[in-house]
Formats: sequence, C-alpha cells, structure tokens
Amino acid sequence: MIKGQNTNIKCLVKAGEGLGFSIKYFDKYGNLVLLQKNNLKLWFANYSTPFNTQSHALLARDKSFSHLVLEGAIKTPKFKFYFDPKHPKNKFDVYKVFSNLDKIVEDVEGNFSLPVVVKKNRGEQGKNVFLCQDREEIKKAIEVIFDYKEKYYDYICLVEEYIPISKEYRVVCFDGEILLCYLKDNSGGEFVGNLSPLHFKNAKAVLIEGGELISKLQEFIGPIFKTLPIKFTGLDIIETKDGEFCLLEVNSQPMFKIAGKSFGEESIVEMYQKILKNF
Repeated sequence: MIKGQNTNIKCLVKAGEGLGFSIKYFDKYGNLVLLQKNNLKLWFANYSTPFNTQSHALLARDKSFSHLVLEGAIKTPKFKFYFDPKHPKNKFDVYKVFSNLDKIVEDVEGNFSLPVVVKKNRGEQGKNVFLCQDREEIKKAIEVIFDYKEKYYDYICLVEEYIPISKEYRVVCFDGEILLCYLKDNSGGEFVGNLSPLHFKNAKAVLIEGGELISKLQEFIGPIFKTLPIKFTGLDIIETKDGEFCLLEVNSQPMFKIAGKSFGEESIVEMYQKILKNF
C-alpha cells in the first residue's frame, strides 16, 4: 500500500490488477491513477470516477437539484430550499426570495412541523447538518450555513421534514443494480456533533449480503434510475419505525474508508471488479 492512498483507490487498484489492467500512478500518494487494458483507459482521481456524466454527478452533489428531479418518483422527505439573502454578489439577487433570515425562519415554521433537519445544499460526510427543535435552533443553523467567511459556507440551505429513523443503509449501485450494501450501525456509538450515523464515535458499517432485505431495497430504488439514470451511486436510505423506506440522498462519489475498516476491503474489491467487467 502507498502511504496516503485512500481506500477507494486501493480497492480499485486491487480489482484492476486482478482483471489484468495495467496501473499507472501520477502522484506520490497514489490517488491519481490510470487503469488501462487494450484500448480502454480509465482515470480515477481521489473519489472521482469516469463512470458518471458531469451532469449526473452535479445532480447528485446538489441536493436541491436531486430532490427536484426525484420528487414524486420515490419517497423522499418533504423539503424546501432557501438562498442566502446576504450573498455579497448582486448578480444572484434574482434568487433571493426572502430578504433576511427571520423571514426564512417564518417560512420554515409555516411549512414544516418541528423538529426539522437543516443542512447545507452541497454537503458531505454530515458537515453542517442540524436537527432543529425550535425557532432559535433553526435560525442558528441557517446562520452557520450562510456564514460567508466559514469553510463550509453554502449559499443554499435545505430544510427537510424530520423522519424518525429505525435504521439507515448505504446502498451502492452500478447500472441500477445493488453491488454493495451495509447498515450504518451507531447503536454502540457516541454522538460527537455529527448527525451522520457513521460519524458517531465507535460506529461501524455492517455488511449486508443477499436475502430479503436486498430484494426489497432493489425494488424500492428502481424508480430512481428510470428518472435519473446515474451509472455509479451511493444511496442513503432510511427505514422508518413503520418499516417503510425513504431516500435521503444520492451520492456520485461514495467513500469506503469506514466500510473498509469495519468489514474489510474484500467486498469493495469485488464490487469494483464487477463494475470494471461491465463498464
């Protein structure tokens, strides 16, 4: 293993070597890689892959866009998004529906029951995601997201209804087929400020192989790919206390660091081998 190489690339390289691909590195950490076999050349950079089109990757990254595209096609939380009323560039004034944060909070209260989830629109790994119980918490969360000077600033915040969760799954698909699935198990974990289940202290990913659950999840996600035919994706899906599924997010760059540590890298390598064989 190359020091500094991330789990995604490490597993990908193992998969490619097993299928007879030549491997060429372009950086000392081994995270910019070319896999080549005959006339096929595949570039991978950190967590970016050549599997998705640019537009599909953008739709996955932009939660407001993916929500709009998939609304009505599959069960998702009720949502609404808001543009930063204090964005410093005047060219964005056309998007500023509300003149200040108080008016945004009033609109949230008028459209949602409490509690609500407030998150940055283009977030990842649970950064700037807040569960808000009252008006003050909603305003504080929006202030954090709209803090132009902060690293994780976003000019759009997304508000979603809160759905009580029984379980949360990461479902990784290629061409609409589930190739890897695991439970985000934080039952023995400790909350340390990040609502994402696998970012609890001592949380773990539990591999799910075959069986009725996979069949049910496969059936549930079918409508996604009829509406948004994204090639490679990691879906965050919750199971409610009533046993129903609900799609939270679509991701075009699923990361496998925690999964690899929890249940080993063999299943991730096998997933990449199936993808490389079919691509």
